[in-house]
Amino acid sequence: MAGTTDQDRNKAAVRRLFEEIFQHADIAALGELVAPEIVDHNPTPGQPAGIEGIRHVVRFLHGAFAAPHFIVEDLIAEGDRVVARWRLSGTSTGAIPNMPPAGTPSDGGIIVIFRMENGKIVERWAAHQR
Repeated sequence: MAGTTDQDRNKAAVRRLFEEIFQHADIAALGELVAPEIVDHNPTPGQPAGIEGIRHVVRFLHGAFAAPHFIVEDLIAEGDRVVARWRLSGTSTGAIPNMPPAGTPSDGGIIVIFRMENGKIVERWAAHQR
């Protein structure tokens, strides 16, 4: 695509991560977007290292929520970083650390910073919003 910048390409990769991988649990496509040696600076309890850790998170979220819905609210790119502000909504049906399954609707926001190399995610930092 003419005029596409690295920042545009990086934002598109992060958007795909949420809209395809997380929303539809399409972990087969994960290798297109995430480097095998990705470093997650804020892993969930029990999360393995590398790309297997991201697979673990996708499976975990789909097990913890009935019909989870991932909504990207903002994507901002600068240099090799993409910041995503996104929300997860769904019905809590599985165990989540510090929150027992309640069978009730849940909605929460997260801000994540991704570092990109060659169009793939190589590092991730996250902070939950209240």
